Order: sequence, then structure tokens, then C-alpha cells
Amino acid sequence: MENKNTINNSLVNIEVPDCVDKTLKNLTDKPSTTLGNILSDCLFLVFGGISQKAALKRVKYNHELNVFTKELEDKIKQIPDGKRLEPNVHVVCTALENMKYCVEEPELRQLFSSLIANSINKDRVSEVHPSYGEIIKQLTPFDAIVFDWLNQKQRIPVLKIKIDLKKSMNFMLGHYIYLESNFENKDKLLITLDNLSRLKLIDLDFEKQYADKNVYDSIINNNDFKNDVEKTKKQIKEEHSISYDYGLVEITSFGKHFYKACC
Repeated sequence: MENKNTINNSLVNIEVPDCVDKTLKNLTDKPSTTLGNILSDCLFLVFGGISQKAALKRVKYNHELNVFTKELEDKIKQIPDGKRLEPNVHVVCTALENMKYCVEEPELRQLFSSLIANSINKDRVSEVHPSYGEIIKQLTPFDAIVFDWLNQKQRIPVLKIKIDLKKSMNFMLGHYIYLESNFENKDKLLITLDNLSRLKLIDLDFEKQYADKNVYDSIINNNDFKNDVEKTKKQIKEEHSISYDYGLVEITSFGKHFYKACC
């Protein structure tokens, strides 16, 4: 039978698995006792208060929280002793407070652990802002994957199908945005791009475009795009025509800072 320890104070009395309890205690065994104590205190402040009692009972410091603690511990170990700073409680507790809602999502958990570790690193602390934890909380795992992919590209071409009714009138076909990617679910991708744009991490702009239209050929020649064009042609009148609205997606300056702080 698994050994369990009890966390006690006047407000909380929760049994947790012995393996998790030991992992959390390891944080206080660092060369810097202050560093370990403050991180441990922040974990308890966020997950151990009376308002979090229901969450504690639900997760029982479950496997995912155990993994997060280990990930954070490993990243802190990689910081040279001379570069470690005393944790900024504002950054750490804000990140942990937001992380508790998505601790079971590996992609988001990695962002949180990197954010906290970078806030303790003398060489990276200037890149960190407390608001980043709130932003991560508003991402889905798919958002995080797409945002990482976009950062590898920095700038990518996008297209919309446009139906020209008359010389002075036109309208877009639906709301789909086409881009060169391996993401097959157009609806899901559109929501992600809208969310990343809403958070000011990317700039989705159809006022800007590549001067060299050949850049867009990879999208135009995509089977998914060509199929939608053919379907549209069958649905419109002969006097109407199809053209494309050219644009691009760029990582914003804010998005670049966020990416550096959380990766």
C-alpha cells in the first residue's frame, strides 16, 4: 500500500502520496536554502490555502503536479549557482496560481516551469513579466504548439478566398484563413490564430503582403485549398469570379518577448 503523509495547518489537512511529498521536500535541499524555501512556500500558498482545499483533494498532488515540480527542479538545477536570484514571489505565485488550472497539459506546464526558472536566472530575469502567467492560462495546448511553430517561421504568408461580384464589390468566402502548415483542422486553426492575435502575440494582417506572389504558391497548390476553390466555383454565378486576398502573419514584439521568457 502506498505510504501517505499529511500536510497539516489550521485550515488544511490533506493526505498526499509519499513520493510527491518527498519531491516537494527536495526543493528545500538546494545549496541555496532561501531559494528552496521561497519556492516551497509559493507552492503551498497557491495550492495549500483553504480556497484550494477542493483542488488539493481532487488532484491529491497527483502525478502531473509531481511531474511539474520535477521539471521545475531540473530547470533550476541548470542555472549556475552564481546566476541564481532570490525568487520573485509576485512572478512565481502568479505563475503557479494560473498554472493550477492547466497542470495536466504538458505543453502549458513547460511554459510555466520555464517562466518561473527564468525569473530566478540573473541572465533571463529581465525577459520575465508577471502577466505572462495569465497569458499562458488563456492558451490551449494546440495554441502553444502553433505559436511555437510560428516562432520558428517568424513570418508566414496567408490567403483568403475572395469572390468578386462586381468591380466595386467583393466578399470573403467564409472566415477561413489558409496557410502552409500541417494543421488539418481549419476551424481549430482559425480559433487559435484569432486567440493568439487577441493576446497580441501575433499580428494577422491582410494590409501587408509579400511583394513576390510566388511565395503564396505553396498555399495555392495545396490540395485542401484547391478543393475549396473548386467547390466555390460550382456555387457562384458565371459572372462572378474568384480572387485571393494576400496577407501575412508575424510574431509581434510582445510575442517575441513572451516566447523568450517562457521557452
